Amino acid sequence: VDRYGSYVFTEQVAKGILDIKKENISGIIHLVGDKKISMFELAKLTTPKIEPMTLNDYSGPSLTIDMSLDTEKWKKYSIN
Repeated sequence: VDRYGSYVFTEQVAKGILDIKKENISGIIHLVGDKKISMFELAKLTTPKIEPMTLNDYSGPSLTIDMSLDTEKWKKYSIN
C-alpha cells in the first residue's frame, strides 16, 4: 500500500504507441498514467480480493518507493 507509480495497462501502452506514431513524435517518451496510485490500488483493479501489504511487511531486495514517471512531451492515460 506504500509503493507508488503512474501505471498503465497494456491497452493504454498500445494506444500510446499508436498515438505517438500518428503524431510522428520522436525521442524518449514516457507513457504514463494520469495519476499516481499505490501498487495495492493497481492490484485491486484486477484482483479485488487481494490483501494489503506494506513495505514493512516485505523482506526481499530493496525497492523503489515511488516509481512514478511524468511527461512534459506527451499526454497521460487513464487506466479506469
